[in-house]
Amino acid sequence: TPAMPTWSEKFGGPLRDDQIRAVAAYVMNFEAYAIGLVPTPIPIAEPLDEGDPVAVGIATFNAAGCVACHTVSGVSTGIVGPVLDGLASRADDRVEGLTAEEYIHQSILEPDAYIVEGFEPGVMLQTFGETLTDEQIDSLLAFLLTLE
Repeated sequence: TPAMPTWSEKFGGPLRDDQIRAVAAYVMNFEAYAIGLVPTPIPIAEPLDEGDPVAVGIATFNAAGCVACHTVSGVSTGIVGPVLDGLASRADDRVEGLTAEEYIHQSILEPDAYIVEGFEPGVMLQTFGETLTDEQIDSLLAFLLTLE
């Protein structure tokens, strides 16, 4: 089960007591917002079209944290993993015997099956097959296959 990480040096974390107090003081600046004393604007966003697999795929790309490691123009700027712009065009030729869709699917579920040159194995999460539903994976594929 998920648990909050240890922050104090006393318990193996990275922060001194004075740093923890500073973070707590900073967070407390937002108390009035948290308890509703200060109204917060409702962000204006396009409603997600759940019938559009590409739209759901973009939402999944964001929610699953892919944005933290991969760059997609106009969507994310991660640098830990390969840039995904042009992925659909490259994927057909990446692994002999695999179509673009099969290669991308394998890369999501078994990220170390093929390592892109310049990157290290074991960096990408290995658990997307457990944490994402089949529908989310299919939508993520639909989105990634638009990246020509």
